[in-house]
Amino acid sequence: MAIGPIQFLAVGFPEFQVGKGILAALRRATESGAIRLIDLQFIGKDQSGKLTTMEMSGLSPDEAAEFGSVIGGLLDAGAASRGGAVEGTLSASLAAVESSYGLGLGDIQAVAEGIRPGSAAGLLVIEHTWAIEFADAVGQAGGKMAAQG
Repeated sequence: MAIGPIQFLAVGFPEFQVGKGILAALRRATESGAIRLIDLQFIGKDQSGKLTTMEMSGLSPDEAAEFGSVIGGLLDAGAASRGGAVEGTLSASLAAVESSYGLGLGDIQAVAEGIRPGSAAGLLVIEHTWAIEFADAVGQAGGKMAAQG
């Protein structure tokens, strides 16, 4: 299975209000084939400080077992056991996130802890599926990835 570049994104909402435009934009990006949603973890904190989480993934059960459920597992939201994603897969995913993005478990948990009452955050892991063909062409031409950011 060819895999495109994986990217971790974090977005914050200082005064969160539910907006349908966010999910619609994400849906359009996935339906167009530009990206694949590996994992999305939404974390909201009400005025009393209670955390509410929601997880989404665009992966089939087989893909989930292969990729793991990175964000939910990192935040210990119970998502690591979903769809047969085994602990070893999650550990490999965590290692990939740490080496590729400079984020450790403590950094991601700090996001959840740092959310002020009445605000929210979204943590996403996406695959740039548009780049698979490009990466294959670069490899066939003898090229190699030199850097990414």
